[in-house]
Amino acid sequence: MKRIILLFLLSVIALSGFGQERPDWVKSRPVNTLFYIGIGRALKSEANYQQQAKQNALSDLVSEIRVEVSGNSLLQQLDNGQEVKSVFEENIRLQAKQDIERFQLVDSWENDTEYWVYYELNKFDYEEYMEKRRQQVIRQGFDCWWKGREALQNGDLTLAAEMFMKGLDALQPCINEELICEYEGKKIDIGNELYASMKGVFNGISIVPSVSSVKGRAFQGISEPVIIRVSRENVPLRNLKLEYKFASGAGRLSENPITDERGEVRLYVQNISSKLARQEIHIFVNQALFRKYKDTVYGGMLQHVSENLPMGVIYIDLEKTAVNALLKTKTGSNENIVRAVRSLLTNNYFNIVTDPAVADVTVEVSSTFRKGGDAQGEMYDFTEYFSGVTVNIVNNHNRSALLDYNIEDLKTVVPKGTSAANAQASATRELIKNLNRQLALALKNMEVQLEGEIYVEKTTPTPTPTPPDPVRERPERKPVVVTAPVPAYVEGEFAEGIFIRYIGKKDYGNKSVFEFQVINRTPEDYVLELFQNSQMMINEKGEELKIESMKLGSDESAWNVRAMILPDVPTQLNIYLTKTLLLKLAQFSNNKGMVKLRDLK
Repeated sequence: MKRIILLFLLSVIALSGFGQERPDWVKSRPVNTLFYIGIGRALKSEANYQQQAKQNALSDLVSEIRVEVSGNSLLQQLDNGQEVKSVFEENIRLQAKQDIERFQLVDSWENDTEYWVYYELNKFDYEEYMEKRRQQVIRQGFDCWWKGREALQNGDLTLAAEMFMKGLDALQPCINEELICEYEGKKIDIGNELYASMKGVFNGISIVPSVSSVKGRAFQGISEPVIIRVSRENVPLRNLKLEYKFASGAGRLSENPITDERGEVRLYVQNISSKLARQEIHIFVNQALFRKYKDTVYGGMLQHVSENLPMGVIYIDLEKTAVNALLKTKTGSNENIVRAVRSLLTNNYFNIVTDPAVADVTVEVSSTFRKGGDAQGEMYDFTEYFSGVTVNIVNNHNRSALLDYNIEDLKTVVPKGTSAANAQASATRELIKNLNRQLALALKNMEVQLEGEIYVEKTTPTPTPTPPDPVRERPERKPVVVTAPVPAYVEGEFAEGIFIRYIGKKDYGNKSVFEFQVINRTPEDYVLELFQNSQMMINEKGEELKIESMKLGSDESAWNVRAMILPDVPTQLNIYLTKTLLLKLAQFSNNKGMVKLRDLK
């Protein structure tokens, strides 16, 4: 009985390959001129080791397939053909691995730790498969080419470009081969035809605005649209998506610009948010098609096409009329907050006026400040304060609300025992930081329509007082003390959040010193450098004065000064000139910013 069992086990081992000597194809790779050969191995410790060995064998098999590149193929025409050749060869092998179903298992072998498989593919079967695929892509490519040409003749450039690119996509598995077909009795290579058609699809395009320039006003839109006409070789192009952008200046433009049946689209300037005197809008073909294929084998060709696209240009000439603003403040409002709002208005194309009859808008400013409770901290106790600011802007031409901006209950904390004045100064700095970021942006994006008469609120006349009875003794008059209002600083924004404020003038002998402060209302440190030859000082006679010396912080020089401007820490800036009565203009500038201050006495 034991002998029978032993013989049975030996037969099983023999059939399964266990204990057998490694076959010749494992020891040494076979050579066969009629077959591609693939041998794969996997360790039995791997999951799905049999499937893994098969995949390794098929990868080994397709690596034997040589990819020949025809001299007249589409691959040779690509601008980056050498770069994509190796990638293409790998892709075609992977495609063969996925598509060909005539792989044959020749043998397998295993022992305790390894599993081996041997596959082969008849070379004639592979060539037959490749020829069928070549004929298939020729048909697909020709169909797309034909539809693209037809769309181009009908003025639908977008559809034409999409069809040409769809045809090129279909040809990718065979772009290393000649793809010859017959058309109108002639032999053509459909790959080269598609490639040339796509390269030339945007040739001869013109983008022509109905006007070359328009007039506009800051913070307003332009009521009349500009008609954009797009054509190719005098054929109107329909369904073509365009893009608009401000090349200089800023504002908001209408969206979804797609040409109609006449090849036209209407461009609306919905708002102008820049104060630049001449602004420029560019109109060009939408780039989505080129972005889609940027990383494909056709990326080089499409980049060349996109870089040579035509462009239309419209200029906006800004009228030099600012929006007149009447500034009102509620009793008890913080003067520093009011000054900050005034500065933001003047730096965003508003002109502050005192006569309601000429005010295009009314700006009402109010601020609040109140003490909260005390709280315990790890190192010291502190007191909470809550502050806020409201800025309302109303259009006096139609009484519409333009802006309702407010900050409510902004919390600041100070050590317990800090005076209310210092606590309020700290809270004010935080409010101004928010104003400089948020209110400035809201002002730039605000639209102000100045059509119609200015509405002036009627006031009830003050009744004439009745004269006192001459017989009756007049009461003793007490003197009335009238305090002059604190004058607003002459101040301008040099760069975003960086302001230059005029303090005053001092004369020493034949010299005048004009004193300024540089104020940083951003949360970050700012490095300011001013060069003597970039600054402009003009006196009351219109004469430009030479700056003899400048001082910024502790840095003083006749050529250039440089200093670190800390947040909320004013830095002194002195300009030394020949003695002069006043500066009609003081212009500070560098490559980061510019500001003009006028009538400095």
